[in-house]
Amino acid sequence: KIDFSVNSKWTANNGSESYIGGEFKLTNISEQEINGWNFGFDTKNTVKDNEISHGIHSLADDGRHSIKSHTWNSKIPAGESKTVPMNVRCYNPTVTVDLEAGPIWNHNDAKTKCAAVADKHGGEWTGGWVTTVWNRMSVCGVKLPKPATVDLEAGAIWSQSDAENKCKNLATKKGGEWTGHWSTTVPSRMSVCNISFK
Repeated sequence: KIDFSVNSKWTANNGSESYIGGEFKLTNISEQEINGWNFGFDTKNTVKDNEISHGIHSLADDGRHSIKSHTWNSKIPAGESKTVPMNVRCYNPTVTVDLEAGPIWNHNDAKTKCAAVADKHGGEWTGGWVTTVWNRMSVCGVKLPKPATVDLEAGAIWSQSDAENKCKNLATKKGGEWTGHWSTTVPSRMSVCNISFK
């Protein structure tokens, strides 16, 4: 049996993009010489053909993106190594949602509060915000990496049965799944439903 040891170098991930690359070191740890081989990996993140160097991209039926190195025909003697260059930019799955930030009085105030809300949830502020309850509550548009579970506004919720209806409908509309939890953030005016995005 022929085995490989692979030391991969994964670079920065900024939430919406991952940069995978550098030099991948393959070592022949068997007692036999390897004559012809290929190196690759799979990812569920989106990959663009024009942003891959030293690799070939294909899409599997189950949605996985497969990236394989160009075929190398060189021999690797037992105990020796081969360095494989490969650079790939992957686009991580994200969801953009409106998250509560308390009252926002103007755009300068939004810059501070929305940035804090986005940072708290590990996301990125889109630059958008809107007041949903005058003098009481505003929301910020935030792009989040999946998976994510957040509280989204649903208007006033008056009871558990009301929540069952409103939260399930909200989750369906947003492409998520209601976790079964909800809470009131502005009495008689606004409630939020806890929604998960996978």
